[in-house]
Amino acid sequence: MENTLTTLKIECVKAGTNLTQLCKKAGISRTTIDRWEKELPKSLKVLDALRLALEEIKTEKSA
Repeated sequence: MENTLTTLKIECVKAGTNLTQLCKKAGISRTTIDRWEKELPKSLKVLDALRLALEEIKTEKSA
């Protein structure tokens, strides 16, 4: 499972845009994303762990 940042990159490509354009639209500095690429913030790591756990629950229930 991809992390949140990887998912954003994939969704940007699907939408025909990139992270720089997305940051401009959202009013977020591109350097924020650059920092996240070096060290993913703990809050995003927590969200990734929750998403992974949810996927595991879905898999268990469908088995």
